[in-house]
Amino acid sequence: FFGYDPVNDEYKVLVLCMKEKTQRRGRQVLLLSSQHQVFTLGAKKWENIKYTIPHRPLSNSVCIDGVLYYVAKTGAELSQLSLMRFDLGSNGLDLFTSLSADMDARRLDGSSTLLISYEGRVALPIKISTYEFELWVMDQHTKEDGWLKTSFDIEHWKSSLPLEYLHIKGTTHTGEFILAPRYYSDDFNVIHYNPDTDSFRSTKVEVYEDHAFKRRCTRALVFSDYVESVRFLW
Repeated sequence: FFGYDPVNDEYKVLVLCMKEKTQRRGRQVLLLSSQHQVFTLGAKKWENIKYTIPHRPLSNSVCIDGVLYYVAKTGAELSQLSLMRFDLGSNGLDLFTSLSADMDARRLDGSSTLLISYEGRVALPIKISTYEFELWVMDQHTKEDGWLKTSFDIEHWKSSLPLEYLHIKGTTHTGEFILAPRYYSDDFNVIHYNPDTDSFRSTKVEVYEDHAFKRRCTRALVFSDYVESVRFLW
């Protein structure tokens, strides 16, 4: 996981699973993170992280105000989904909070769990149906309030939308949701949906025939590069 510490003006890489332990649950063998390190760019310095409780990372990470967040399976049987927190300033790693019990855990797995930043807060989007989405938002500064859910659907726009199966891949600084298909197709479009005005704009993405982008279709987060490009350009 990669993040920026604005206080010390440092970029850091958090490396999990430096040492893996295995835990057997029925026929399933689980890999547990038990030893971690952080690398500071520029200083080229490695440091060990003092956090020995086994857990299994399940998502990407999102960096907000010098803190990295990611979802992991925790608990003795790895049956609990939790939001982990890593402070880039102090190099402290801990379990921040559990995911809401109201979330549909069946829709959260290693291939689709994605954290995003929404209005400066940690958010986890969940696809409910073809055109219906939920967004669970955690205010990391008021942990006691728990997760807040917002939802929207774009079914009334389906005749104007591309035929691809869209997923929330991020947001813009103006509050638009970035919707994109998980896999590349010849008619590849990215949708920017504005929930305040209930409007959208579509951008067709041109990809060269031999571009490596087309060969990354097995990864759930293939459009993270596009999302970061949108943030940079805007």
